Amino acid sequence: MKFIFVMVRYIFALLILFLFFSCNEEETQSVEPSEFLSEYANSKKVAPEDFTSLEWKQPHIDLGKMVRGGDKDIEFPFKNTGDKPLIIDSVIVTCGCTLFNIPKEPIKPGKKGKIMVRFVSKDLPLAMMERHVYVKANTTGSPYHTLSFKLELVDK
Repeated sequence: MKFIFVMVRYIFALLILFLFFSCNEEETQSVEPSEFLSEYANSKKVAPEDFTSLEWKQPHIDLGKMVRGGDKDIEFPFKNTGDKPLIIDSVIVTCGCTLFNIPKEPIKPGKKGKIMVRFVSKDLPLAMMERHVYVKANTTGSPYHTLSFKLELVDK
């Protein structure tokens, strides 16, 4: 019996060594943020001279309490404060319960627009929640903007 126990330990140790040395040691390439931004700036979609500025009226919204099962539409108004057309390139949400609608056409300088978000609370747990909406646009400084809303989901 002791022999089997010793053999199992040796086999286990060999397995651990095999797994340790069989890992692929290729290094992953990391891109510095400044390189990424310059690549974005040099992309075919937006040239650096076409960057503009953007001002959010209220990027973070507290919705208070909401009854589970309903939907809530949230509006994130903004203004193109630059001198070039504003292009909303993409939007990413952090939850499948959050839907969005963005302007399809560029927003002219000095004009206003909005991103509409719909929060669908069906089948979600009762809890305090915060959801984020990440927006990518042709803006100076950083093309990335974070919008958020928080709420407490309660039962009827």
